[in-house]
Amino acid sequence: MFVLGLETATPHGSVAVVGPPGLLTESTALVPMRHLEWLVPTVERVLADAGITRGQIEGLAVSQGPGGFTGLRIGIATAAAWARATGVPVIGISTLEALAATTGAPGLVMPVLDAKRGEVAAALFRREDDQHLTRVREDTVLPPEMLGELVPGGEPILLLGDGLARWPEVILRAVPGGRPAPPALWTPRAALVAALGRERLLAGQRDDPYRLVPVYGRRPAVA
Repeated sequence: MFVLGLETATPHGSVAVVGPPGLLTESTALVPMRHLEWLVPTVERVLADAGITRGQIEGLAVSQGPGGFTGLRIGIATAAAWARATGVPVIGISTLEALAATTGAPGLVMPVLDAKRGEVAAALFRREDDQHLTRVREDTVLPPEMLGELVPGGEPILLLGDGLARWPEVILRAVPGGRPAPPALWTPRAALVAALGRERLLAGQRDDPYRLVPVYGRRPAVA
């Protein structure tokens, strides 16, 4: 199954195709407030680089949030419209889960994204020894100084995400045992959105393209 993945939740947009051999191709760019003009041409280029056509795409996976309001709307609208027009199954993937999947290190993983207005979006996962990623805490939006409420005491935790760039000292004080991952792992990637989506689509999961909506974590300040 060839799956197209779209990641538009952050200023670093990306598009990827995964298939039976794994990742075929991925394109990433810094596109703050330019997701609309960037996305469709990038999809066409990624398909060409992968050597496949639109008709060979058998599944769609899209980052569902939390994240930027405009970027999420554009990515989800694109995936949902494709699914409605073609009947190809679509599934939304938590942006925080895709971010947690960037690391293969075993143990607790806390992705933290800057949610603006003095808050962060965060969740907690555990990477098992068999590399399976298990959710421990649901996605939530809260002040960074309250992140300690999400974690069990005493256990080492790998931290990653652009929330660390915005609130490094606050987060490290709030999370006992927390240590930052390398900054190269702080950005969610379409390759992982697509890989997570492919796994679930093959298991028979899918979302209704008429009801697929962004998960912001809180209401936008401006409609």
